[in-house]
Amino acid sequence: MADHPQATLYRDGQAVQVDEGIAPLVAELWRVGIPTTYSCQGGDPPATGDPLAYVAFTPDALARFDALVPGQPARWEREAGALSGFVAVRFPPADVPWLLTVLRAVPGL
Repeated sequence: MADHPQATLYRDGQAVQVDEGIAPLVAELWRVGIPTTYSCQGGDPPATGDPLAYVAFTPDALARFDALVPGQPARWEREAGALSGFVAVRFPPADVPWLLTVLRAVPGL
């Protein structure tokens, strides 16, 4: 069971369950050609939870994200998966509106 309410997005005809609070961001990332691997909306954690939101990318997708999202705040974190090769970009959930503004200015593919 997911910790957060889920929204259904469609990627390449496949239904994908995404945390409701980060679904608009994931949809914008896909719209501008940045595939995601997994994500979490963060927020008020349970006792062992994580308050940061995150989106994970392959190295190629991360390079595109970095090119399209200049000026990323220094408070953001990066966490590389030792086995997966994915890199999670971690940020406060309050930064999602800023990210949406930046990505919505990018023409879609």
